[in-house]
Amino acid sequence: MFTFFSQKLYNSKVKNLNNLLDNLKTDNTSNNAIIYTRCSDKRQNEHNKHGHSTQLEDCKNYAKKNNLNIIEIYQDTYHGHDITKLKIYNILNDNNYSNMNIIIADPSRLSRSPSDGTTFIMKCLDKKIYCHAARLDISTRNNLERKDFSSYFHDAYEETQTLKRRMQSNMNMLKKYKADIGVAPFGYENKKIIVNNSPILIPKWVENSNEKKIIKLIEMMYYGGDLKILYTLLRELSNDNNAKLYYIENKENKENKENKENKENKVEFSKKVYFGEICSNDIAQILNDYNIKKRGRDWNSKMISYIINNNLDKSEIKNN
Repeated sequence: MFTFFSQKLYNSKVKNLNNLLDNLKTDNTSNNAIIYTRCSDKRQNEHNKHGHSTQLEDCKNYAKKNNLNIIEIYQDTYHGHDITKLKIYNILNDNNYSNMNIIIADPSRLSRSPSDGTTFIMKCLDKKIYCHAARLDISTRNNLERKDFSSYFHDAYEETQTLKRRMQSNMNMLKKYKADIGVAPFGYENKKIIVNNSPILIPKWVENSNEKKIIKLIEMMYYGGDLKILYTLLRELSNDNNAKLYYIENKENKENKENKENKENKVEFSKKVYFGEICSNDIAQILNDYNIKKRGRDWNSKMISYIINNNLDKSEIKNN
């Protein structure tokens, strides 16, 4: 009489046997463990499942579940293409580290190079250092799971290559459709739009109507312009229907000629502002007083000068 086993049952029995044999070989292995987390960059740390805090939590849960005693935590913010540059690699050259465990969230945190990753875990085995992947629940103590580690190194490598190809394709697309890269200058804003039937959204600087009005107001105050037009802009941008422009007039105090005291009079402009009557510093003060900000920031004379010297629409302002 023959008994037939399913492939799944057979694999399970083989795995259990391997676990038993490995446990017999390593029954004296310390339960001490190092947790190692790695992020490629700061942005990944903040917004990704590969963030240090997320990895750390998964590794701690694995350690608790498997009765491993955490003695150190290593962290890197560095790409995984050269394992020799990572902090965890140093344990291979330190005689204080042997007969212990390394817990990582997944194999890609060690390396994205199949050859580097496999070489590292083999060198660790020579020192009886066993690597554990918390999210996959596998470790290099087990022969079958050791092969899984190598497989995941290959997967991480392919993921990296796919990402590189995608990024290169996107860069070529951005160049082809002349994308605007970086922070938009004042008067414009960053938008992603379809350009000439482009297959992806292309970053472009498009006019910001509110900022354009602020530029026009600045240049009219600097170069001069009709007061009615100035007030229309100033009151719209400040939401103050009583907003006005003043200049300071110094007059000698007639009541005390001997001391020659000067009295400052605040006088409203009438009909027109002429070129040179309002300087950059005064324009900045006016805008700040009426809560007209530069993207949330107060203006200063340097900012005003930059707007005046770099805006291309001066002819329209001068002719008003």
